[in-house]
Amino acid sequence: MKTTKYILHNFFGYFIIYSSIIFLLFLLNELYRFIQALLLHKTPILTVLKIFVSLFPAIISIAVPITFLLSTILTFAVMCEQNEITILNTMGINQWQYTKTVIFLSFITSIIMLYFNGYIVPQSNQYFKKLYITAILSSPATKFSSSKFVFIENKKIFAQKVYNKNSLENVYIFNPENEPLYQTIFAKNATVETDIRENILFNLYDGWVNILDKSQPQNNTMLKFNKYVFTIYSKQKTSFISETKTFREMTNKELFKEILFLRQEKTKNLFFYQQLLTEYFLRYTLSFSIFVFTLLGIVLAHRFKQPHLKHNAKPLSFVITIIVVGIYYFLLTASITLCKNTKITNFTEYYIATIMQAPNIIFFIIYFILAKIYKE
Repeated sequence: MKTTKYILHNFFGYFIIYSSIIFLLFLLNELYRFIQALLLHKTPILTVLKIFVSLFPAIISIAVPITFLLSTILTFAVMCEQNEITILNTMGINQWQYTKTVIFLSFITSIIMLYFNGYIVPQSNQYFKKLYITAILSSPATKFSSSKFVFIENKKIFAQKVYNKNSLENVYIFNPENEPLYQTIFAKNATVETDIRENILFNLYDGWVNILDKSQPQNNTMLKFNKYVFTIYSKQKTSFISETKTFREMTNKELFKEILFLRQEKTKNLFFYQQLLTEYFLRYTLSFSIFVFTLLGIVLAHRFKQPHLKHNAKPLSFVITIIVVGIYYFLLTASITLCKNTKITNFTEYYIATIMQAPNIIFFIIYFILAKIYKE
């Protein structure tokens, strides 16, 4: 009993410290991706905080398996380094007796993560997108001032009066003078918004468009409008957010419903069907990676009983974790690519389910091989 408490105390000590560090690293990566756009659109600090809190579940789903592996290796490697494992063995306590609590904990966590990855993460992804799109669309990146020219891309804009940040009166939009067609747009009123691709949309009301062909000055075209949407396209073509609902935002229940629907369709879109199945089984793979990582971590940690490794437990634990995680995610990426891009006509569900579980199966086999080799 005391041994179990001691092991759990060490395990949770490492887990709290390193999960915080790993979580922060992933959060900083997300911060780098989105903060520039949020600052550009002058998003309120409270909204920014809500956006980043909504990213927490997605980060947790990745950070927990890695932290479980590192904490498991550190816990038992340090015990080996301090000869505590040897003492336990001399007392007649075998490996299963002092590791079963951590193994059981990893299995229970894997079960919990099934629900977490299948429902909490997709819902948080939906909430994140809603907040992010609202933040981008609610405020244009360009600041307008009354009776001043503003240059956006290759357009020149003048507004006689600006109020509520994105509402304009007596607006003029000019094309560059070096263009063959010189276009002038006027509107009595306008509102400005930005879409998720950073394009700026002018909703123009009660105005006219004047088009002058410089090569034929006599051809001067004047068009009147009640409402006209004028878009200035951004040169920034990349976008992290899609306006449509993605697979990552669908819960397991929604994915399964779509899978059942497509399964009954005789002329189903096979590519779309494979994408759904891949996402569905990916969540099971990531959830049970915690259990597999823990088993493998226990076997690898017991290698530190070797005399030449005893005094390097902590640094080597980090190296081993990086190598194991790198190999695992390489296999996982290969599985995802294979499932999404390979044309499968028969036994699609069984094929994808097996391929997506391949990283866990391979690591499970490695665990049994190493356990047999290192068994005393």
